[in-house]
Amino acid sequence: MRKNLILLLLCLPLLGKALSLKELNVRDPFILADERSRTYYLYCSSSVERDGREVGSVAVYQSSDLLDWQGPEQVFAVPGDNWLTGRVWAPEVHCYKGKYYLFATLNTDMEWKKRR
Repeated sequence: MRKNLILLLLCLPLLGKALSLKELNVRDPFILADERSRTYYLYCSSSVERDGREVGSVAVYQSSDLLDWQGPEQVFAVPGDNWLTGRVWAPEVHCYKGKYYLFATLNTDMEWKKRR
């Protein structure tokens, strides 16, 4: 019992703030239902600040009932040395042969061709 209590206290900071479904403000979410853990994972576009500028990223929320959510936690951010510097759109996560794969659209502000 004591070990379980200590473990729970150590994990509390990782749980994040609980949000109700009405408090979630995300566009184009993707929900993965994980049968093994009986948990729903809601993936959405996000952004993080790096070196004074906004970088596209993906965040995830967790729920056991689709009504109350924990999070967000950042699961991906565009690397600093990547030429794709814009936002991340429509992230999806799929399980295939026991591994999880993130698919998303990455944008750039780079001008491809000079206008004449």
